Amino acid sequence: MNDISKLVGYAKNTVSQYETETLNSDFYTIEKIANSCGYKTYFENSEEKFEIIDLNRKDA
Repeated sequence: MNDISKLVGYAKNTVSQYETETLNSDFYTIEKIANSCGYKTYFENSEEKFEIIDLNRKDA
């Protein structure tokens, strides 16, 4: 947890509260933590799968 808090720039107790669900996080926070740990974030439904960069497409 200490390493994650340093990676994302949040206090250790804030990250702990996210982990124990005593504090709700927004999507930006989830994305920041996931990206810092080397994961990509996606939106997915039964028909399509979107990466975050796809959400800013002008052709969709």
